[in-house]
Parts: sequence; structure tokens; C-alpha cells
Amino acid sequence: MFEISVVEVEKIYDVLSVLEGFAAHLTAQSITDKQIAALEKSNNKLKKLNGLSKRKKYAEKNVKFHSLFFHLSKNHFLKNLIQESRDRVYRYRFAGIAMEGHIQDFLLDHEGIIEAIKERDPEKAEEKMRQHIQRAKYILVNFLREFLV
Repeated sequence: MFEISVVEVEKIYDVLSVLEGFAAHLTAQSITDKQIAALEKSNNKLKKLNGLSKRKKYAEKNVKFHSLFFHLSKNHFLKNLIQESRDRVYRYRFAGIAMEGHIQDFLLDHEGIIEAIKERDPEKAEEKMRQHIQRAKYILVNFLREFLV
């Protein structure tokens, strides 16, 4: 496990927003209707876990939702970069999700990303994903600064 500072967490999320945005971009270019259905199914599972007692399960399913994009991008190098970056912040990933009131925003972000992908709009999908990762960064970094620093 890596020991990293809040500033490093912030920088890693900035990189993740670019990498995951690019994965969404690539996904939107080549996705099939069947794959869109899989994204929607994954997000619907997350919607059912929107309760305080279900936060850990939500976090686990959220990782699976996001991993769909780097798998669907068909770029294994991108997948490895995303996974390595996510592994660096692994120990902190539950913190932002555990705070009350943010899951609904994350779910709305997911719906926006899926909608852009359904439109086969790579630029919009990329931007929606970047915004989503930046929201997660903002919530997590503020939490870490308030409670851990």
C-alpha cells in the first residue's frame, strides 16, 4: 500500500479524470447496444445501494461500473494506467462515498455519462466522465483535509 499525501491524492485524481475521460471517449466510439445495456444494468445495481448501510457494497460496485469503461475502450495500456492510478488511492476511495448526500450526485453523473455514450458522442462522454472524477476528487480531498490533516 502506498503512503501518499492529500496533495498527491488530488494530483492522482486529476490524472484519473483525463485517463477515465479518454476511456469514456473511446467507449463512445465503438460501443454496441448490448454493451450500453451492461452499463445501464451496472448503474441500476448502484441505484439499489443508495443507503448508509450499503456504502461499502456501493463502493465495490462503483469500481466495477468504472472498470467497464476501460474494458470497453479496448486499450489495455489505458486500462493498466487507470488501474495503477486507482491502486494508489485505494485506501481512500471509500471516504468520499461514505459521506452522506453524495451518492445521488454520483448516480446522476453516471446517467449523464451513459446518455452521452448512448448518443455515441465521444467528446461529451469524455467531458461528463472528467466532471464526475473531478467531483469525486473535490469531495474526497475536502474530506481528507478536514478529517485527516
